Amino acid sequence: MKKRILLPVLLIALLLSAGCSSKPDGENGQPDVDETPQIVTNNMGETVTDYVPKIADPLTGLSSDADYSLSRPIAVMVNNYHKAMPQIGIQDAGIIYEMLAEGGITRMLAVYSSAESIPKIGTLRSARHYYADIANGLGAVYIHFGGSPQAYSYIQQHKLDAVDGLNYDGTYFFRDAARRKASGSEHSAWSDGENIAKAIVKLSFSTEKDENDPYPFAFMPEELQEAEVPVTEVKINFSQYNSKSRFVYNAETRLYEKYQYGKEHVDENTGKALRVKNVFILEMPSALIKNDSAGRLDIKTVSSGKGIYVSNGCQYDITWSKAAADKPFTFTLDETGNPLAINRGNSYINCVDKLENATFITE
Repeated sequence: MKKRILLPVLLIALLLSAGCSSKPDGENGQPDVDETPQIVTNNMGETVTDYVPKIADPLTGLSSDADYSLSRPIAVMVNNYHKAMPQIGIQDAGIIYEMLAEGGITRMLAVYSSAESIPKIGTLRSARHYYADIANGLGAVYIHFGGSPQAYSYIQQHKLDAVDGLNYDGTYFFRDAARRKASGSEHSAWSDGENIAKAIVKLSFSTEKDENDPYPFAFMPEELQEAEVPVTEVKINFSQYNSKSRFVYNAETRLYEKYQYGKEHVDENTGKALRVKNVFILEMPSALIKNDSAGRLDIKTVSSGKGIYVSNGCQYDITWSKAAADKPFTFTLDETGNPLAINRGNSYINCVDKLENATFITE
């Protein structure tokens, strides 16, 4: 890492009531930086001078070996059924969205900066229309394995670039024999970046980002210091089926380690619990779709609501909104009304029926 030249910083404490402030990057695995200072605006609307990564991943703000700034994101539907654990390749995602599906089971949408950045990923599951809407808002290619009638209708109506693994089973998508035997065929599908890229070429989808598609986050130029009384654990009750989702803060790494179903939420590729820098909880009520015999849900993503952002033990009340199907989520700080800028790192976005479903433990 290059030696940093410290400059006077105009940044004062962020949200002093929460006991959080900012400090320069350069510790705990933060990215390489450009020696050219940048002028940016922080969460409080203040102008500050600091360094930014030379090449940054647009989903995480972290230093990247490859420039993905013009690459189209890839959004992948991932199984979260307890019999399908452990998942494969989720640690490499820049953003993960977790939302309810039918029966109280949740699924995940793992978003990567490009097909080249995707490792072996799985197991894969079928589309739901509200997940497709999130992918649409990111300008992403949507990867799924089957789908609900509502999802197929959404994909057709919005002309969403989507790759359905059912159409390429055994060609670009594959089955894990051991998982098929142990958990059933529906919990055995997987793919990887190389094969997903081939499928995208086969379907003649663009891999370049539309210049009108905004990035999902703005990033803080300086990392938030820990709160005086940090949020050491976030507990989330999605449903009776998935009531033990937890993010546990590691003060040494300044990351939250994920647990669910009473144990570590492990990525098979790493053998370790998923670790994330930024945790979001968004209030996004779900409702049963009328006359749907499978008990499928409707979740209105093109809307707005309350939320909470947690990072480095700091907790902020926020408001989220999504203006249209082809727009991403945006976030503002309730205290100031300014746009939210987040710490550089990966993000996990939990969409729950009520904010009361989340419990915050401090010490």
